[in-house]
Amino acid sequence: MKKYYNPHDRGEVQALNNHGYNEVFEFLDGKKYTLDGIEGKFSYELLVGLDCWVYDRLYHEPTEKGKQSKEYREKRRQYRDDWVTDLTDSIEEYCDIAYELG
Repeated sequence: MKKYYNPHDRGEVQALNNHGYNEVFEFLDGKKYTLDGIEGKFSYELLVGLDCWVYDRLYHEPTEKGKQSKEYREKRRQYRDDWVTDLTDSIEEYCDIAYELG
């Protein structure tokens, strides 16, 4: 990704992204999906580093219903805290999910 200095203009960031990940991330943003038995919602955000580079982040955050699932409670007991699943670098997985959701 090329250097970028205005973190508030998402359209320009998308134009600078050579891989087209932003389009998939934007498609998934806000959608509900059950991942590994845990219902959650996808969130997409742009982060600007101290080096003025823009970084994309796509993560799956459990909903209240998802937090009641057996799978979530087992992982929470293991991690000893609430958590989200970062899918930013899981290209094959999030593309499969986007294809499944339409």
